[in-house]
Amino acid sequence: MPRLIYHCYATSGSHLNYFDIYIDYSYTQSIANNTTTVNAQSGWICKISDPGTYVANANYKLSIGSNSKSIIWTQDLRNVKAGQEGQIIAHSAVIPHNDDGTFTPITLSAYSATGRVTFGTIDANFPGITFPDIPRGPFVKHNGVWVRGIVYAKVDGVWKQGLAYAKNNGVWSVVK
Repeated sequence: MPRLIYHCYATSGSHLNYFDIYIDYSYTQSIANNTTTVNAQSGWICKISDPGTYVANANYKLSIGSNSKSIIWTQDLRNVKAGQEGQIIAHSAVIPHNDDGTFTPITLSAYSATGRVTFGTIDANFPGITFPDIPRGPFVKHNGVWVRGIVYAKVDGVWKQGLAYAKNNGVWSVVK
């Protein structure tokens, strides 16, 4: 599962320097529906032991593209240890692909600025997240790679153009 890390830095007096924010994500694709389902979780990573930090009634939002989920976050982080992690929120969204199966990059983001948060505003944005295109139209799998467009295959010693060709019991035929 890929992990995106937002390194928190702040002016003196802020506990923001004691934590980083992460977004972990995974995905599945539906060729039939021409979609990618993105599952994401966001949370904190403590950088020092016993940071003396707390969160009360903070509105924390995790966005997958334009699809967002918010929660009210309250947590006592005063006695956590360096390297300790905690999940704040999980979210899932189905993202449609373009008609030709290509994927338009999205932004994954986590944001929190309201409520009583001793480490201040969180504004973690990760633009340009992409996922594999989904094959559309004529396609064949060649050496593990989907190839789209006009396909040529040698049938009975003659190169022919068609939608796609498949070998079934040693015989090449057009797949319709």
